[in-house]
Amino acid sequence: MAHFSHCSCRMFVTGFVVGVVSLLAATCSAQNCRTPATQAKTAAKKDPQAGTKLVFSKPLESQTPFYGSALTEDDLKYKVVYVHNWGINCPLCKVAAPKLIGLNAKLAQTGLFQVVGNHCQGFNESVTAYCQKTQTNFPVYQFLSTQVKGNGGIPFGELYDAKGSLVASGTPKQLLADQRRLAALIQQAAALAKYAGHPLENFEFKHLESFKNRFSSRGAWMPVLTSLAKIKASDKDAEKQAEAAAILTTIKTYLDGEVVEFAALAQSDPFKAYSKGKQLAVRVKGLPHEALIAKTLTPLSEVKNLRSMGLVVEGWRKSKKNLELGKITEKSYQLGTRSAKAKLEKYAQDVPTGSAVATALQKVLQEMGG
Repeated sequence: MAHFSHCSCRMFVTGFVVGVVSLLAATCSAQNCRTPATQAKTAAKKDPQAGTKLVFSKPLESQTPFYGSALTEDDLKYKVVYVHNWGINCPLCKVAAPKLIGLNAKLAQTGLFQVVGNHCQGFNESVTAYCQKTQTNFPVYQFLSTQVKGNGGIPFGELYDAKGSLVASGTPKQLLADQRRLAALIQQAAALAKYAGHPLENFEFKHLESFKNRFSSRGAWMPVLTSLAKIKASDKDAEKQAEAAAILTTIKTYLDGEVVEFAALAQSDPFKAYSKGKQLAVRVKGLPHEALIAKTLTPLSEVKNLRSMGLVVEGWRKSKKNLELGKITEKSYQLGTRSAKAKLEKYAQDVPTGSAVATALQKVLQEMGG
């Protein structure tokens, strides 16, 4: 279960997006170079495959790109996704490449856009070398097709909205001819991402959608639940009563899951559990779940310097990830690791022997090595 917190999603004006998508405006059709008027007319037609869900021929989690960082299904959630089908022996693909790389460099900054490369010709070392030479900034897989049928040529793109439904397919120029559409897709993604992990994220509202914003990650939920309970008990509108009851059930199920997840996390990763437990304690104040959260949180709160340990561990994990992504050097990583390890070893002196914190701390220190 995802840990709910309101994310501060940036809203990007249409002008910004329009300026970026023009980078691909000069890409020629994989089959022939059509006139601008013909291309605009083609782009305006509704794609007969529109609505097709983004499903890859192989699960993303089981595949490793030959270039770039691996993606998971979660990495694509609430993002506009562009699947780029291309080949090393395709001249027009090489024309499209720098423009697509430039587009991704700008739109990826929003955190709401992801390009997935699919190389669909024979593979050899020159393909990887080409990606390196062009500084391709998105992962590229080999033969990772989708359910969408191509037009018989490449480059062939597939544009999906933040709900994972195909908006249109065709050449890069065809897909990006309607710049307002791309801007609207990014804005839709921002609106959906705002509620990522929200307990009512997928709830179908009819009358009580205003309650969605009232379930804050930082405030107590008791007053909100009390209001819903009143609607359930006394509102004259039967549909509102039913909807209030459904919301109450959804929230209870969510909190029940959070209690179980928190207890498990306290054993496996007490550093993360401590900060999560502090937030949960505020959220469930006055509810039956309060005592259950306190039962797990109290022992953690009694461990000296646990919050400081958590910050050190979190910082080290980010450093390790940055090393994997090539954002920092091995030397920088090693220096940071030695510093983090020294701090944790000092904190370890005050950790109760045999506790979950001691076990987790020992595991982290072993991972740090040296």
